[in-house]
Amino acid sequence: MHFLVTPEPLDPQRAIELVRRDEAGAVVVFLGVVRNHNQGRRVLYLEYDAYPEMAQQVMQELAQEAKSRWPIAEVAVVHTGPSARGDALQGWRAEEAHYAGRRPAIAFRYVPVRDEQRFPSDIVSEEDAALLLRVLYREVAAQKRARRRVHLCIAGGRKVMAAYGMAVAQLLLDEEDRVWHLLSPPHLLQSRQMHAGADRVVLVPVPVLRWSLLPSTLWELLLWDDPYGAIQRQREVRDRLRRRMLSEFWRELTTAERQVALALARSGGSNQELELVPKCSGRPVLIANWG
Repeated sequence: MHFLVTPEPLDPQRAIELVRRDEAGAVVVFLGVVRNHNQGRRVLYLEYDAYPEMAQQVMQELAQEAKSRWPIAEVAVVHTGPSARGDALQGWRAEEAHYAGRRPAIAFRYVPVRDEQRFPSDIVSEEDAALLLRVLYREVAAQKRARRRVHLCIAGGRKVMAAYGMAVAQLLLDEEDRVWHLLSPPHLLQSRQMHAGADRVVLVPVPVLRWSLLPSTLWELLLWDDPYGAIQRQREVRDRLRRRMLSEFWRELTTAERQVALALARSGGSNQELELVPKCSGRPVLIANWG
């Protein structure tokens, strides 16, 4: 018996080859598909969760029961994983005409999460997530280089997509850009409606704590296509600012205060020891811990 849960498109011919036997006079194939309606409502895709190990165990139990009741020579069960959403993409493509007719017109551009080595069907590993971050970063950086205003919506999709979307927003967006979360009532989500009235949904602005507080720093980050390189550059900028602050602090100290500071640094002075530092030149010594 053969059992498999896969995110890839199902291949009925492969299943037939797995079960075909010379002693058997027929091969019966059942191929389940997603219909385009349910209880009078439009269906774009079927979304569900699947635990492969448990699913395979249940499939095996069902196959053993079937073989015990009927003279079945071989059984193969291939179940699609929860990431098959090709029909949903086709549904979105069908909606393009609706948005193209608006004023101003809205155009769609579909960007695959892929590179030369990887084209994951879903985000299920650290490598997939890293690839997603790179693609998001590259696309938003391209818009910023073109000096366009960015509105980033983080509603829907995988949670990791929203999390990495916020990371990209922190790296690249400025005061003119916006991040939004779309709140839809449960009955609207259940109906699968594509076009809701403005009174049925709420756009909530999401505050962004930006890493690039200075415009010059933002333009430095836009030189990178790799978010990890940009993050490393941001750390270097932060360390440079830290050293500058320490240098300015050191220049403000008197000779006696510097001696006290060096003694405390070498001996690893605690907060209690700092409180006991004697006054030098009529003022207390303030030692800041920047570590």
